[in-house]
Amino acid sequence: MTVTEIRKDVPLPRKQSSKMLDLPFGEMEIGDSFEVHEAHEADGAEARIRSAAYRNGPRLGKRFAVRRLDSLTLGVWRTE
Repeated sequence: MTVTEIRKDVPLPRKQSSKMLDLPFGEMEIGDSFEVHEAHEADGAEARIRSAAYRNGPRLGKRFAVRRLDSLTLGVWRTE
């Protein structure tokens, strides 16, 4: 194990999972959809997208559905 020196005033990076908040849930109207490409099940991307849709629904007063379109693509729809 290697430990570096103590550094001062280094900004904390955003959490990796917060990137999901960059998805356009808040901008969607009923019937709108978007696709997420390269959403590999093995690296957890599918679970993060499904979780983001589930979490953002109640927060925004909307409902979303997530469906796998092919082996690497997910579709997200606003349903209500």
